[in-house]
Amino acid sequence: MAATSSTTDTTPSTGIPLWLAFVLLILAAAAWGGSSVAGRAAAGNVPPMTLSFLRWAGALILFLPLGGRAFWAERSVHRRHWKIMIAFGFLGIVGFTIPYFIGLQYTPAINVTLLNGLVPILTIFFSFVLLGVFITWGQAVGIVVALSGTLVIIIRGDLDLLLNFKFNVGDLLAISAFISWALYTVMLKWKPDGLSPYSFLVGIAIWGCLIMLPFYVWEIAGGQGFAMTRNNLFIIGYAAVFPSFFAYICWSLAVPVIGANLASITQYMNPVFGVVFAILILNENFERYHMIGVAAVFAGLYLATARRGSTARRDAKD
Repeated sequence: MAATSSTTDTTPSTGIPLWLAFVLLILAAAAWGGSSVAGRAAAGNVPPMTLSFLRWAGALILFLPLGGRAFWAERSVHRRHWKIMIAFGFLGIVGFTIPYFIGLQYTPAINVTLLNGLVPILTIFFSFVLLGVFITWGQAVGIVVALSGTLVIIIRGDLDLLLNFKFNVGDLLAISAFISWALYTVMLKWKPDGLSPYSFLVGIAIWGCLIMLPFYVWEIAGGQGFAMTRNNLFIIGYAAVFPSFFAYICWSLAVPVIGANLASITQYMNPVFGVVFAILILNENFERYHMIGVAAVFAGLYLATARRGSTARRDAKD
């Protein structure tokens, strides 16, 4: 998982150049950013456990053609490292997905989106505690600027929304989800040797589905079903294809190349893509605060990645 110190800007474990790794992170941000639009476009309501299980069952089906054969060929590696694979499945799928969707039942979406700004900060914290990786001053300034741009977009330029922010149980669940995701991102450095990227994703998807299955059955047994409407099926399908299948492939391939710290900063682009998709799909207006926020996000990303070649290689190597 360590990055090479040569000038090729690739890692021996992936062979992915730095520029492509950044493109993958941007595509992941686009997939996650579109999730909010999908949720707003859906009129129905799908219970959180059901949505969590079905999206990952669907993602697992999509992963199998890419990594099923490799998973079987590498089954001895999976058996040997089953404990850490369970940890990956729990932190990257269950520990993030279930608290996130349950939290949305008890708190406004704007609260969760605001708290999502904690992810890069949490990732940097765990990266330092677990790996001893420091951030540069450029990265620190970039985080502050990008976070400011994200806040401008989320609060729609209205400072009162931020000043009136109130914590509730849904917010605490969302924070626990973001802690889980930050730990998963940092732990990607410890992906067992001998596992190909798609075999790894098949493995964590299997463990994630197995852990969530009892919760899904419990929810169904309690009578919490959902109507088979076009909107409900759309949001489940979108959640399986883009935020789960597609985004996790991009994230898992890019983080070992870029490093957890720099990769996490790109998540400030999520609301930027949310704005773009809302304008294109939902015909929402492009306001001045959108322009200010987007400009700040890109300025922050530039500051954080200005020396991306040497920094990314050192971050991934450490």
